[in-house]
Amino acid sequence: MKVLVVVLRGLQTAFLGPYGNRWIDTPNFDLLAEAGTLWDWHFADRPGHTALESAEWLAALRGANIPIRIIRDASRGLPTSGEHGDTFADPEKTLKAARKVVRTGFSGLLWVELSVLLPPWRIATSFLETMFPPAEPPPSLSDKDDEDDEDDEDATESPTESESEMEAEGLEYLPEEEPLEPILAPPLGAIDTQDDRLFLSLQSTYAAAVMQADAMLAELLDGLPDEVTLVVTSDEGLALGEHGYIGREGPLHHERLQVPLFVVGPGVLPGGRIATLSASSDLPATLAARLGVTWPGRDLLG
Repeated sequence: MKVLVVVLRGLQTAFLGPYGNRWIDTPNFDLLAEAGTLWDWHFADRPGHTALESAEWLAALRGANIPIRIIRDASRGLPTSGEHGDTFADPEKTLKAARKVVRTGFSGLLWVELSVLLPPWRIATSFLETMFPPAEPPPSLSDKDDEDDEDDEDATESPTESESEMEAEGLEYLPEEEPLEPILAPPLGAIDTQDDRLFLSLQSTYAAAVMQADAMLAELLDGLPDEVTLVVTSDEGLALGEHGYIGREGPLHHERLQVPLFVVGPGVLPGGRIATLSASSDLPATLAARLGVTWPGRDLLG
C-alpha cells in the first residue's frame, strides 16, 4: 500500500468550501471532498505537532520494511524535535521536489509539508487581485468631457425622491472609504478588536493564500495513481483576529484547534462525511494500518 500525507500548516477549516465557506473558491479541496471522505470535527490535540515527532512510530514502520520519504518546507521554521527528512527553504522548491517523487513513483509513505499559509505570506499577484481588485484607472479627457455633458443634462432634471428626503433631513453623501490593502506581514499577537479594516484586510489576504494553496495542491496531486491513499490535513489552524489575536501562539480557540482531514483512496467512501470527533493523535494508527502495520490507537478508516 502507498500513502501520501500532505500537511498544509496553518490551514483554517473556515476558509474551505467543503467546510462551509461560500465567499472564496477552493475547487481542488471541493474535489477531495467529492472523491473521498472528510471528517467534520477533526482537532489538533497537540497543536503544531505531527506524527513525524514520534520516533517510535517511524521506527515501527521501518521495522516492517516500509519505505519512508519526508519532504518538508522549512521556510517558516520546523519543530525542534522529530525527523526533518529533506527540507527546503522555499515552498516552490518543496513543491517541485515532492512533485518529482509523485511523478516518478514511490512506495510506502510519502510525507509532504508546506508552510505557505503561515505568515509572512508570499502570494502571487493573480490570487491577491481576486481579493483586492486593482483600482480603476483615472478617466481620460474624452471620458471626462462626456461625463461633464451628462452632468449638465442631469442638472436640469428634478432631484430624485431619495435625494429630496436626504436634503430634508440634512444628510450628506458620505465619501467612499479607501479600498482595503493586503497585509502580507501581519502583526503577530494581540490586536485591537475594534479595528475592522485590519480584520477584513487580514481575512482577505489569508483567503488569497488559501486559494494559492488550493492551486498548489492540484499541481502536486496531478497524475497521482489510484492505488495511493491520500491524506490531506494540517498540524494546526491559524488565529486571524477572530478573538483579538493573530498567530499560532496564545489562546487555544476554535480557529487554531479544528483542522481539516480529507482521505481519498482505495476502499474510502466517495463523498463521505464523518461527524464524530477525531484528533490528530488518531493518525499514526490510521496510517500504520493503511500500510499494513499494527500500531496502538484508533484507526479512523477501520
